[in-house]
Amino acid sequence: MTDVWKEAEKAREKRRKLIADLTLQGKFWGKDGALRLEEEFLMICKMARLRFATEKFRIPNFVPAIPAEFFSAASSTYYTASANASAHAKQSANLFSKLFWYWRAWICLRKAKKYSDKFAELKSIEDMTLGELDTRACVLNKCGRRQEALDYLSHGIMKLASTGIDNDPEVENKHDLCLFLIHKAEILLEMKNKDKKAQEDYDRAIRLSDYEDEVPILTRVRVWKSYGKFSAETGYVDISKYALGKALFLAKKNGLSDQEQKILAIAKKYKLTLS
Repeated sequence: MTDVWKEAEKAREKRRKLIADLTLQGKFWGKDGALRLEEEFLMICKMARLRFATEKFRIPNFVPAIPAEFFSAASSTYYTASANASAHAKQSANLFSKLFWYWRAWICLRKAKKYSDKFAELKSIEDMTLGELDTRACVLNKCGRRQEALDYLSHGIMKLASTGIDNDPEVENKHDLCLFLIHKAEILLEMKNKDKKAQEDYDRAIRLSDYEDEVPILTRVRVWKSYGKFSAETGYVDISKYALGKALFLAKKNGLSDQEQKILAIAKKYKLTLS
């Protein structure tokens, strides 16, 4: 049983890595895309448990057919695909193409919500990892459940409070804190008279992202992209162009096609020319 289970775990890890790589490249669509692989992955996990049960391996009843964290990962994939589809829609000149991509974005967001809610049924907020809290918050915010999203982000920030959160160099999880801060700022932007607080969160996220050895390039791109959108929304065009330009440069340099697509969509929305 142990050897069989270990082999199954290795196969799972390999497929999850493949899905993650495709997501980074923005390759969601088609038979070899991340979404197709995600659905196959969940089905394989479910069928594997049935197989073990059929072969009379003793699997405790409390072990779910699909582990909770896989639902969180699936919700993240679909959430990212939804944003990717929206970016395609914003850049489409043809009305039919625009509607098609918006339809895809809507379908993906529904799937993201479905899997995120399923995940939340299986795992309490206290037991969620930092990444899972952030993913859950992003999906909730996109679905218009802003206060719930803020609750998850606040819980994540509280989890980091014991790691020197008030002293940037001592923060152990700068990557996670960057994401919590920008996602919190994105929600605050949509609330009245919260621009100042959002700016404070962005200022700190940018400072943290300067620790290049501790903050992954993808996170740094997301920080500058988000800040660029915030600056455009609040009327600071020059700052927006600088932030989006920096995000675009880093995305291109590191082959982050999905982020590149989203950055260009933001620039087009606000009629910004990026150098």
